[in-house]
Amino acid sequence: FESYAREEIFEPLGARDCWIGMPAQRWREYGARMAPMFDVVASAEEGAGEAAREAPRAAASAPPVPVENGATAEARLVVPSPGGNGCGPIRELARFYQMLLAGGALAGRRLLRRETVEALAARHRVGLIDATFRARLDWGLGVIVNSAHYGEPRAPYGYGPHAGPRTFGHSGARSSTAFADPDAGLAVALAVNGLPDDEAHRGYPTAVSLGVGTGRTNTSADSPFSETCRRSRPSIGNESTSVASSMPRCSALSA
Repeated sequence: FESYAREEIFEPLGARDCWIGMPAQRWREYGARMAPMFDVVASAEEGAGEAAREAPRAAASAPPVPVENGATAEARLVVPSPGGNGCGPIRELARFYQMLLAGGALAGRRLLRRETVEALAARHRVGLIDATFRARLDWGLGVIVNSAHYGEPRAPYGYGPHAGPRTFGHSGARSSTAFADPDAGLAVALAVNGLPDDEAHRGYPTAVSLGVGTGRTNTSADSPFSETCRRSRPSIGNESTSVASSMPRCSALSA
């Protein structure tokens, strides 16, 4: 599987740093390019022990202390796990969605037939409650198609209020998301290296998607976007957002 993904998808796409199970030597060569992943779901009360439990309730609302979770450790990434350890720069994930937007081809290389892309992005399972996410989500072939019309505000994998009805994509481990909007001709990929609680996870991609849709992102100190960033991003973390073909610094992506 890992050889097929490299030879038939990543390399023709120009995604030379994308892997599903990378060689151990390559992991070591990447060195500091491998962004660590952090869990940031524990409350301040849980992280500080008995003293915090006796503190005033206001103390429990303090941001949690990030704890590295080992998601990008060598042992986790060298063994292929198609559903859990895809890794690469966020800009290369954006290239994958650019290829889908272009009907299966990019930079003169065809990876998929146009009809294959259309089948992948079409709604195949419609109006059913997703047992994992406990919300109505329409699924294509491995992607979630924009399900905002169901009006479920707590549903995950939203693409923002400006996304067209044919927008499709997927996310990973409360840390990353990517989608393509065929009506707008737009491919978006973003990742952070902090895994927050579900509420912050919903808020951050929604805020970024809103900024993409309007051409601006509100990062003022009192904005919901800013608050979500404070909750979900470690102070030492790096985050990357790739819109179309922009080229941010390399960031590990757990898919």
